[in-house]
Parts: sequence; C-alpha cells; structure tokens
Amino acid sequence: MKIIDIHVHDPYIFEVHKPSPEIVAEELLSKMDAIGIEKIFLYALEADPSKIYRELDRKEIYKGVEDAINKGIYHIPKIVLEGIEKTKETRDRHINVLKAAYTPTERVVKISKYSGNRILPVGSIRLEDKSDYRARLHDIFRLGIYGLKLYPTVQFIEPSSRKLYKLYDELERRDISLFIHTGCDPGLWELPRFCRYADPINVRKIADKYPKLKIVLCHMGAYSALKPGIFVDKAIELVNSYDNVYGDLAALDFDIIKYIVKRVKIDKILFGSDYPVTGLEWYTHIRNILNLDIPNHYKNMILYENAVEIFNL
Repeated sequence: MKIIDIHVHDPYIFEVHKPSPEIVAEELLSKMDAIGIEKIFLYALEADPSKIYRELDRKEIYKGVEDAINKGIYHIPKIVLEGIEKTKETRDRHINVLKAAYTPTERVVKISKYSGNRILPVGSIRLEDKSDYRARLHDIFRLGIYGLKLYPTVQFIEPSSRKLYKLYDELERRDISLFIHTGCDPGLWELPRFCRYADPINVRKIADKYPKLKIVLCHMGAYSALKPGIFVDKAIELVNSYDNVYGDLAALDFDIIKYIVKRVKIDKILFGSDYPVTGLEWYTHIRNILNLDIPNHYKNMILYENAVEIFNL
C-alpha cells in the first residue's frame, strides 16, 4: 500500500541548531523508505515570536482561562495557569519555542532539492510584516513551492481577513494550494480564546470567494489537548459543502479519526501525521488508518490516491 503524508515538519523543528538540509533529507528519505512512504509535504513555519508579548499579556491570559472554565474546561495546564502570575516567564518560554521552531521556506525548499522530488516544500510567510509582505510573497513563489501554510494561532491572524485577499488571489492564479492550521496549539494556544482564529468557520469566506483555490484544513479543526475535537463538526460541514476544501487527519486520536471518516466524503480526506511534533513514530499514525473498519480501497484513498488526485502528483 503506497503512502503520501501531506503534513510533515522538519525533524529538528524544536532544536536551535539544526543539521544541514542535505542531512535532513537523507534522514527523512531513510525513514520514508523503511515505512513505505512515497512522498511527503514538508512545512515551513515563519512567524514573529515578539507578537506573543503584544498579544498575550496578563489580562488576556486571565480572560482566556476564565473563558475556558466557562466553556466547561477545568483541567488547565500548569504552564497556562503560570501565565497569570508569571506572565513574563511564561511568554519567554513560548517565544523561545517559537524561535526554535522557525523554519524558513528556503530551508524546506533546500531539503526538497536533495530528495528526488519525494519531499515537496510547502512555504510559509510572516504576514504580520506589512512592510515586506508583497516582496516576500514573490520571493517565495520564485523558490518553487507546492503550497503555502497559514498558522492562525502563532501568527495571530484571521484567515478571512481582507488584507490576505491579495495572497489568495496569487495562490489561486498560480494553482498553489492553501494549507491552514485549524484547531488549537500547545501551551497558551490551548485556550479557546487564543485559537479562535484557527476556527474553520473563518475559512468559509475564502472558499466562497476563491472556488478554484484548493484549501486543506490541517487537523480537521480537531487539534486540542484540552478539548479534543474542538472544531471538528465545523470542519466536517465545511469539507462536505465545498468542492475545493479538504481535510487532513494529522495528530488526531483514533476515535476522532473514526468520527470523521463516518461523516466526511472519503475522497476529501487526506493522510497527515504532523511528524515529528506529536512525538509518535510514523507507523503509529499509519496504523490508525489501517485499523479503521472501512474497505481497504478506502484506506488506500486516504493514504495515497486522494493526494495524487487532488495535487496532481
């Protein structure tokens, strides 16, 4: 059974000192061959860590915790609660993690060049930098990418914002797919208040305005440790309603995957692992698909055929 993983990060994403692109490509290809993965989509991540100071002050964190409790979420992680009394230290930790995770588009493109077209680069852009937004966008397109990833949580940006329309115009014109993180993120972004921009409902306007733009809802809106499946029903409704909207199963629990597969058109579902962010081995994510109680040709569609068809691979 062939496999294409459309949701992969640099294996050294959380390390400050990362190996060269050539070494990373060799390591990824070795692991891919051992498991039987034909191709992967490798994501860049460009965000401004300093925005954490501007967006997440003590008052906002307190409101975020209060809002979570009002929504019935009572098991708040220690690192989040510390944000109220130890705001600077908590924000510093988040900033350091985001600085380490910073993966420029140039890096994933270089990694892909050592892969024989088996590692496909998905770019990223610091949209919060208004001064060089347009110039940077054209630089990224010249590099040659298969898609562009938005991170509404750590980039603090609403995907349906009108200021992003020029970006979507270019993506649709160039037939470059849009990947959007939906759901929450670790740390302070587990609070619903801080992952609201990653609610799939924000994608509806984009799908309406850009019917030829392929849009992938990463994590199907379900990514959350505090409330697993937080936006999954909204994502399901969106994927089923629009021909150009798809969803991946990256980093989702088996029960949530079963829930999605029963409710979403099988040709709209893509396999993604979020490797290595979850800390799980690749085969664990693949095994989740193989263990589904569905026909084998459906499993093959999720693991391979849908990606080939949607992205013309």
